[in-house]
Amino acid sequence: MNVMTIAGFHRSGTSLLAQLLQRAGLFIGDELIRGNETNPAGHFEDRKFVRLHEALLADNGFTWHVDRPLLPYVAPDRWAQMTHLVERRALSHTVWGFKDPRSCFFLHAWKHLIPDLKAVVVYRHWADSAYSLERRHAAHALQRKGPVALHQLFWEKPDHALRMWLEHNRALVRYARTYPDDTLVVSVGALQELPIIDLVNAAWNMGLEPIPTSEIFDSDALGRRPVRQPVSRTDTVAALEKTWHDLDELAELTQARVQETANAA
Repeated sequence: MNVMTIAGFHRSGTSLLAQLLQRAGLFIGDELIRGNETNPAGHFEDRKFVRLHEALLADNGFTWHVDRPLLPYVAPDRWAQMTHLVERRALSHTVWGFKDPRSCFFLHAWKHLIPDLKAVVVYRHWADSAYSLERRHAAHALQRKGPVALHQLFWEKPDHALRMWLEHNRALVRYARTYPDDTLVVSVGALQELPIIDLVNAAWNMGLEPIPTSEIFDSDALGRRPVRQPVSRTDTVAALEKTWHDLDELAELTQARVQETANAA
């Protein structure tokens, strides 16, 4: 059984990567969350995994707005749900995966259940991810779409989106360093240039079809913040830059694997 997760913070390119891997032959679910005005191609998130991750977050007193450290507790009934989901998926698919930004905090748990789990981590600069989140939730608040109180958090709590980016990506750095052989890390900017399908196949023998990223890459969805990022605390900037540097170091290891694959070809 070959299983892969696409991991990354919200608005970081995970949907793009999941779409690419799905087209290449990775089964990521048959009940996917549909697209909307901010993600027209779709989110490529299986509702079963999303609901389970939301329940796990709620068990720990969180919503998806995780902006402080989270060391999750997984109750026995949740372990049973996770195990059941893996067993059901394995019955019908030998190559499958899942994508959900909420999973950043539960990758170690999934790895415990699926020892051969592979992860492709995609990351985006903190200022651009925060800008994208703020734009999305400003639009949702104006449209009164979903809980208005959650949308307003992005303006009521200083650095809220930045703290979210920080905690999610710190969790990803810890996971990638724990399982370096089973994790590939790539920036969303480099994703359109890397032969990611070839790399996944060479590293883990996934047997996916070589689909070029150019077929689905949408540069309009990855806009940059047009002005300087407002930050209320200088120590927040230092923490963000440290984690950004850590991600870049991990991405360099992935680039080295690309070179090794090219040399072996």
